[in-house]
Amino acid sequence: MAVKDENYIVIQGWMINRLNLKGNDLLIYALIYGFSQDGTTPFIGNVNYIADFVCCSKKTVKRSLDYLVNSELIIKEPYEINNVVFNKYRAKCHRGGQNDPTPGVKMTPNNNINKNIQEKEIYPPKGVYISQKKDQIQQVIDAWNSLGVTQITAIKPNTQRYNALNARIKEYGEDGVINTIRRAANSSFLMGKNKNNWQITFDWLITSSNFIKVYEGNYDDKEKQGDPFMSELKRIYDEADENDEMPL
Repeated sequence: MAVKDENYIVIQGWMINRLNLKGNDLLIYALIYGFSQDGTTPFIGNVNYIADFVCCSKKTVKRSLDYLVNSELIIKEPYEINNVVFNKYRAKCHRGGQNDPTPGVKMTPNNNINKNIQEKEIYPPKGVYISQKKDQIQQVIDAWNSLGVTQITAIKPNTQRYNALNARIKEYGEDGVINTIRRAANSSFLMGKNKNNWQITFDWLITSSNFIKVYEGNYDDKEKQGDPFMSELKRIYDEADENDEMPL
């Protein structure tokens, strides 16, 4: 993930008034909240992405993430890709008192908030989430079009293609989907070098039973040396190790 010109963070008043957040802790919480506000989509950006977005060091990001996790303001969920451990995050949403009419799920107040306040989980305006979702899908489209096979120009909401892509993103994360698209280039068969001259299509790839095969390298050319997918994971892992941090 890379910071784009149109990316932004929304800081809401309750993050300051109810959570007592400030500085980098506030910015990082707002960033994670923006991605995970729908209650199902996690934030999967790495330390570098967060550091670039809030203009601080990676060590500062790590300290803020630890603070937010220990304060029960965000949830840390480790997962593995090819035996490399990554983390995804979801924001817990704290707002309002017992009479707050906004619907949500009741949560246990954490130590940084007035103990007399009944906390609730709510979702902010949908426009913020929709903007981020569009940006996420555009990155997938750009990665696909870079393969040089049949191009796609858009993925319309509430279509079979849109729903299938969202399902794969939820299962593997945005980076997992993009890396799997790139991995297709490792296969001469998928690129059309077969007796029927068949080429991979986007809809074929995002079907669950096909995606997992490409993701695991079942279509990789056996004689091809080197795997860009694994090389990228190794680069991330080595970079994190040099900075005494695990990749997010």
